[in-house]
Amino acid sequence: MKPNLFTTLAIGVCFSAPAMADTATSTMLVQATLVATCVVNTGTFRDAPAPAILNFGVVIAGRTTRADTTAAAAGSGAASVICSTGIPWTLTASGGDHLSGTQRQMSDGVMTLPYSLYRDGGHAFPIGIDDPANPVASGTGTSAVQMTPMYGVITSDTPIPSVGNYSDNVTLTVNY
Repeated sequence: MKPNLFTTLAIGVCFSAPAMADTATSTMLVQATLVATCVVNTGTFRDAPAPAILNFGVVIAGRTTRADTTAAAAGSGAASVICSTGIPWTLTASGGDHLSGTQRQMSDGVMTLPYSLYRDGGHAFPIGIDDPANPVASGTGTSAVQMTPMYGVITSDTPIPSVGNYSDNVTLTVNY
């Protein structure tokens, strides 16, 4: 059978008609689980300053020497805590690497130099050793950095050991 002009045109019209477009929609669930979390500054993070350093500088026999971790003190940085909003926290301090009984001490590797830590500039509130009842500080999380200064004293009646460079490492722990 020989196609006629009408059949050819009808077939051409069928193939040249535009295709109809359609759409389909759906929703996607987006979710997250937030858990209570806190971080104490042992390195820099977010808006926190340099890690906490309490630098007594030069210590002279017979003279009380004070130090603090406020940003104004040379070579220092306050301890920083960041916790989830609404989470209560307490920052405690260890006895350091050279603890003797209840006395924190710095060492030059052989000799030791005793010192005390306080949570206030007036040195009325001592910082206990891993003691939540006498912490460095406590607060409620804001999801922002919360700065915590610490203060240290080497009293004038402290026997000064041999000349040298003394140091200690105090571990800061945030409990939440």
